[in-house]
Amino acid sequence: MARHRAARRREGLRPVQIWLPETRTAEFAKAARRACEIVNGAPDSHASMDWLECVGVIDEADGAG
Repeated sequence: MARHRAARRREGLRPVQIWLPETRTAEFAKAARRACEIVNGAPDSHASMDWLECVGVIDEADGAG
């Protein structure tokens, strides 16, 4: 692993550690369900979902993806 990391550093890269929520727990599922219910119940939920779908699209012409 040390050789691998050294090689990546020579390539100009650096390691980054990201901590994410544990998505396999009942607590996470409950919180996600609640968040969805809030969004679904909002008066402008269709506009919000349209916007999310629009910004979530990866446009290869922009170099993203």
